[in-house]
Amino acid sequence: MKTAKPILSQMTAREREEYLQSAAKSLRDGHLVVLPTETVYGVAASAAHAGALDQMSSLIAAAEQLTGLPAITMACHTLHGPDAEPLEKTLEITHPIHRRLFCRLAPGPIRFVVEKSPADLERIVKQLGALPGVVDDGHAVHVRVPNHPLSQRILRFAEVPVVVRRLSVFGWGSGKDIGLLAEDGVAQRAGISMVIDDGSVPAGKHSTTVHLRHAGGYSVEAEGAVTEPEITRQVERSILFVCTGNTCRSPMAEAVAQSVLSEVPALAVTTHVQSAGVAAMPGQPATPEATQALLDCGVRGRAGQPPLSGFRSRQLTRTMVEQADVIYAMTHSHAQSVISKYPFAADRVVVLDPSGADILDPIGGSLDVYRQTARRLAELIRRRLAELDA
Repeated sequence: MKTAKPILSQMTAREREEYLQSAAKSLRDGHLVVLPTETVYGVAASAAHAGALDQMSSLIAAAEQLTGLPAITMACHTLHGPDAEPLEKTLEITHPIHRRLFCRLAPGPIRFVVEKSPADLERIVKQLGALPGVVDDGHAVHVRVPNHPLSQRILRFAEVPVVVRRLSVFGWGSGKDIGLLAEDGVAQRAGISMVIDDGSVPAGKHSTTVHLRHAGGYSVEAEGAVTEPEITRQVERSILFVCTGNTCRSPMAEAVAQSVLSEVPALAVTTHVQSAGVAAMPGQPATPEATQALLDCGVRGRAGQPPLSGFRSRQLTRTMVEQADVIYAMTHSHAQSVISKYPFAADRVVVLDPSGADILDPIGGSLDVYRQTARRLAELIRRRLAELDA
């Protein structure tokens, strides 16, 4: 039977849907399918079908024999899941750094190597439905969620665990497109059931490997479509506090958050904190009462310095808003001011107090009023930071 490899762009919507369903059935039935991802084209097989996996291994061995060069091999295959959230739950990813990496990088061109204890690994592999040793190496499970709509649909339709190896391993080209499989008879002789041709893929590079350590850390290995600095930026968190003039409430909140964060374990998510005012006069120091209230409440400054040492007020800017993961406003009025000017950030702007109450401006008040404000900020910020890591 001739291998099916029509060009999807030439199909109607209904024809495309039927074709993707057919590709999924081929995988389910133990056949090999070539499909695109956002990085490269690859050969896909069911991780639950020994015959399909043996056929894939035979093709890799044949490519090695033909070229005389060993293929780039891994200890196991990589499971390709259609959706990040259910996969995260199955993998029992609980550490804050790991959850943040998975949430921000999946789906995408990232291959995760997730370390697990032997008992956990056995249970997880069984839940995934893969044969033992196919997507795990005895120490970790290897997974990826491709960010390609066609592949995602095929993987969902397949309803079996699917592994994918890039086309270059089989000697059929770089993987930027279907390569040698475009030639008549190549896919058929290799026993490929279907070739999903969606044109050239955007990246043309292999995925980057991120190793999630059992103890909670991570490392970037086999850098590919995503660089290590880009991954580092994704894992770091930025918090922005906003008030009016940035001389009382928001700088106090900034100092409190920095002090609280200095107490957290070294393997917690790296968090950057800053504050700004929606109507600030840049370059002003924090009020003396703000500094004294923080000292009286036990808030520590950096490197042994008093809190807010060297602080100068800042006007809120677009860059600050773009870089912030969450923006805590002291009042509803501040929140509305930020949203009206930067509507794209509406889903990241919240009033600091979860109850919705405003934090009143202590400016002009007594030192005791400032102390009350500092204590309230400390209580709310601890609660908010705990929510971020929940």
